[in-house]
Amino acid sequence: MSTPARRIVLSTIVICAWAALMPALSNAQVGDANLSVQVRDASAAVVPGATIEVVAQATGLQRTAVTGGEGTVTIAHLPPGRYRVSVSLSGFTTQVQDVTLLIGQTADVSYQLAPSSISETVEVTGGVPMIETNNATLHKVITPEEVQSLPINGRDFSTLATLVPGVTQGNTSENKNFDPVKRNLPAISINGQSGRNIDVLLDGGDNTDIQIGGQNIALSLEAVQEFEVITHDPKTQFNRGIGGVLNVVTKSGTNDVSGSAFGFFRDKALQSIDAISAQLDKPKPPFSQQQFGGTLGGPIKTNGAFYFVSYERQRRNTSRVFNSGGAFAALDGTVTEQPFTQNFFLGKVNGRLTSSHNWMLRYAEQDNDSGNEFFSDSDAPGSTASVTNRAHDLVASLTSILGTNRVNDLRFHYQWYENSIRNDVSSLELPTLIFPAGTFGASQAGSQSPHQTTWEVRDDFSWTRGRHDIRIGGSLNYQPATGIKGDFRHNRFLFANNDYDPATNTIGPTNTVLNYRSWMSPGFYV
Repeated sequence: MSTPARRIVLSTIVICAWAALMPALSNAQVGDANLSVQVRDASAAVVPGATIEVVAQATGLQRTAVTGGEGTVTIAHLPPGRYRVSVSLSGFTTQVQDVTLLIGQTADVSYQLAPSSISETVEVTGGVPMIETNNATLHKVITPEEVQSLPINGRDFSTLATLVPGVTQGNTSENKNFDPVKRNLPAISINGQSGRNIDVLLDGGDNTDIQIGGQNIALSLEAVQEFEVITHDPKTQFNRGIGGVLNVVTKSGTNDVSGSAFGFFRDKALQSIDAISAQLDKPKPPFSQQQFGGTLGGPIKTNGAFYFVSYERQRRNTSRVFNSGGAFAALDGTVTEQPFTQNFFLGKVNGRLTSSHNWMLRYAEQDNDSGNEFFSDSDAPGSTASVTNRAHDLVASLTSILGTNRVNDLRFHYQWYENSIRNDVSSLELPTLIFPAGTFGASQAGSQSPHQTTWEVRDDFSWTRGRHDIRIGGSLNYQPATGIKGDFRHNRFLFANNDYDPATNTIGPTNTVLNYRSWMSPGFYV
């Protein structure tokens, strides 16, 4: 192929690829919303040169744009919230309307200006259309009203994602996660997809566990403003969201000082006795649970800078009753207490650097400790481990308004997460004995300490030109050290039947070993 012909072919491919990407780019946003405005006069002719002023009712954030030759303009990268929108042009009445923007939404609003020789303002009461005609993505936003008002057992905000068709929690009803070692970090599945295919975003930062799926850091329900669940056709700006996206935005401070406090307490008096304890005429197993915390937010400077803090502590003491179905009758009904503590903290400041630059800085932290964790339904008392999770998450952003039709959003994200599993002392030197009705000795989970570190930079540029909304962006997600250090040195025996005496560790003569494994596997990968 000659050089000119090759250039023509390559140019054609580039143009076709660009054309294919443009619809995705025009609707792309992470953690923000867009407002698309069209202005016409009484004869339905387009009105260029109309001034659109958008003011956030809670913070006074102000953005101004001017309609182009087609009478349209898109105001991009607006934080979700309630806005006061005014449309004005000399010789026409000024129209004012309240508009609520949700995360991931591109709201289409039309105005019809009437001629007027005097200064006159018309209040528009019509709402924003619920159907986004310019967005083929199948998604639903769990609104701030729903987050605050819907009852949730356990106060895990991701439970509300199950209101969306096709969304379930994890892949087991007990653990609500894709791996038992992270049972206290919830995960969701969208349309049956693995958690590894779900992109989890927190204030625009990647919050996905790349090993087993789900969230690396969870939040207090009181810190969540709203979140979006995308179940089909996520756009190209979502890194790994081929199976769906969970896109979360945290609360911010406003011009009004406000706060909340909460406390929830339960003990075994409100619990029914389990069937095994009732059959063996044993008392109720121990149970207690407390969740308490609060929030505080307000202005650092009115219409200029704001703060928001949130804290929650959870204490829980549950128990598990062993049931071998009579195979090991001496242990049936044995109660193992499982203490658990967890803390959530979030601090956020944001504001206006200049009239053209808005900034945000947010830090979140989570830690939890659980004792006597079982990793299968057949684990016997003593075959337990202790689990610790630690996570830190930092996001900083700078949104710059470049003229009346260009916006750039620069975002930096850092996250550190570690999960530690330790065999309990009583079983450190024991093998793992696995029978059909029970597992004895060392925990099947072994001792391990996977950790993940994420450095991420992303930039999104929006340019409105006539009817065309051009969006170009990119991200660099660097995870330099994702390690797994495992200690599985314990001998592991699998037996054919239940001929075993736990009191003397004696294997009966009728039993046979089906499988035997022994290994120690420290490892690390990048």
